[in-house]
Amino acid sequence: MNIDAQKIENVITPRTKAIVPVHYAGIACDMDTILDIAYRHDLLVIEDAAMACGSMYRGRAMGTMGHLGCISFQEKKIFTSGGQGGALLVNQDALVARAEILYEHGTNRAQFLRGEVDVYRWLDVGINATLSEIQAAFLYAQFQAAPEIISHRRRLWSRYHKRLAPLAQAGIIRLPQPAAEADHNAAVFWLRLANASDRPAFIEHMAAGRIQTQAQFVPLHSSPFGKQVGRFHGEDRVTTRAAAEIVLLPLYAELTERQQDLVIQRVWGFWREATNIPTFEDPHDAEVICS
Repeated sequence: MNIDAQKIENVITPRTKAIVPVHYAGIACDMDTILDIAYRHDLLVIEDAAMACGSMYRGRAMGTMGHLGCISFQEKKIFTSGGQGGALLVNQDALVARAEILYEHGTNRAQFLRGEVDVYRWLDVGINATLSEIQAAFLYAQFQAAPEIISHRRRLWSRYHKRLAPLAQAGIIRLPQPAAEADHNAAVFWLRLANASDRPAFIEHMAAGRIQTQAQFVPLHSSPFGKQVGRFHGEDRVTTRAAAEIVLLPLYAELTERQQDLVIQRVWGFWREATNIPTFEDPHDAEVICS
C-alpha cells in the first residue's frame, strides 16, 4: 500500500520541492531509496508518519529519517492525546525557526519567552497547535506503556495474518507483506479483496455479526482538491484498484484473542457461504473451539 520508491525519480520535474512518503498502516516505505533520490535531486523528505509512531526502519524510528516528520495523536492512532494532537519532528536546523513561528500562532513568542527579543510580533501565518497539559499527561501515560501496547497489537496482527493466510493462498484476498527491515507498530490490519465488488457484501456480512469493519481512503488524485491541484503520472494500475479492495479489520488495545477469533471466524464464513464449498473453512477452528 506504500509508494513504489522505484518510480519516484521518473516523475520529478523542475517544480518538485519535496517527497512525501506515507508510512501507511505504520509500515515503512523504502526509505533508503527515497533518501538517496532526495539527496541526488536536492529535495526535502517530509515523512507522513501519522500512523507510524513506534515503527522502525533498520533500527531508526519512523518520522526521524526525513528533513521533517509528522506524527498524529488523533483518537484513532495507537497513541492518542484524547482527541486531536500531533508532533512535528525537525531534522534540519534551517527549518526550526519557521516551524516554531508557525506553532506560536505566527509569532516569535518563543524567542520572547527565552529573552531573545524584547517583544513578540506577528511574522507569518500561524496555527493553534498547542497541546493542553491534560492531553499531554493522557498521552504520556500511554508512552510509558508503549512496549506492552505495541507488543499486544503485533501479536494480534500476527494472528490475523497467520489465520487468514489460507485465504490469501487461495487468491481470495491479499494480506500486507512488510519488508524485513520494517519493524511496524501494527497500527491497523488490512486485507484486500481480490474482487472489489465483494466489499459491500463483506462489510454487511461482518456488520450482521456485530463486527465493525472499515473501507479506507478515497485516493487523493480522485478527490476534488486532488483533481484541482495535483496530477497523476502514468497509468493508474494500482491506486484506485487498491482503494476499492481494502478493508480494515478490528485491531485495538482492548481486543482480546477470543474476540479476535470471532472476527476471524466471521471472515472465513463469508467466503464459505460465497464459494459453497463445505470444506472451505479455517483450519484453526477446531483449536479455537477447544481452547
